[in-house]
Amino acid sequence: MLAIAGCGLSYQAFVQTAGSSHGAPTQALRGNASQATRTNLSSASVSAAASITGLAVLGASRARGDKVRRCAEFNGADMPGATAPLGWFDPLGLGKTEERFNKMRAAELKHGRVAMMASLGCVVQHWAKFPGFESAPAGLGALSNPAALGGMGALFLGCGVLELGFWSDEAAKEPGNFGDPANFSAEYGAYSKEFRDKEINHGRMAMMAIIGQLSAEAVTGMDAAQ
Repeated sequence: MLAIAGCGLSYQAFVQTAGSSHGAPTQALRGNASQATRTNLSSASVSAAASITGLAVLGASRARGDKVRRCAEFNGADMPGATAPLGWFDPLGLGKTEERFNKMRAAELKHGRVAMMASLGCVVQHWAKFPGFESAPAGLGALSNPAALGGMGALFLGCGVLELGFWSDEAAKEPGNFGDPANFSAEYGAYSKEFRDKEINHGRMAMMAIIGQLSAEAVTGMDAAQ
């Protein structure tokens, strides 16, 4: 549209200059011709600039379209964790693109692994405790015990070291894939899809379990085993 407008301005300038030169002296004609030339050059510059701008806008629009198409092509139904009965379940659209999916999958795996240890620990600590923490109450009561808080701080620092060093995510690997040093997946194949499906689903169940354990304790005052 800008290019067309520039061409219109160039045409009008040329017609006005040609019309004004009718019946005028030779000097005036030369002056008008020079002015017309300058006007035409200026209009041509505007037209060229408008054309370049239009091409740039068109190129940016095509680039955005290509990006949207690439995002739309991602399908999480083929990824681990999309199992029956829900299959690929993402009602909030948190995994619309591969980049966002990988970020959310890494978070899901980390939360699931922590929840599996926490839900088991909430039951076991009713009968067994680490040396030095015998006086710490089980469950949420441990949050008010100095010894338990010290142990939680040490555990937090240890997790930070593992997170930033040994267990850091890498772009070349799948989210949460830190190998299988204990060889748990030997019967399924090296960290196969079947094994990953089981791990993700156990993690999801554990997240629901720990929420239920802590909620029940907050209401009743009894720990998970009770």
